Amino acid sequence: MSHLMTFPPQQALIGGEWIKTTATLQVEAPATGEPLARIARSQVEEVNAAVKAARLAFSGQLGEWLIGLLVSAANGCCALPM
Repeated sequence: MSHLMTFPPQQALIGGEWIKTTATLQVEAPATGEPLARIARSQVEEVNAAVKAARLAFSGQLGEWLIGLLVSAANGCCALPM
């Protein structure tokens, strides 16, 4: 018996909004090959929209601060708060 998880059908969360995609992708358990979920499969248009949304999210002072924090943590300067 499969316990297939279902997310919003053919939708990707981009920029805080669910955007309809043109395809889906089945995710399978590596050990058994059993289907686990069906998720949105983004095409070029959706990927470009996601990149644009991410760039917008990281623009401005807050984004610069967050990127600086992540770079510092990656360089071993400090630990990220949990």
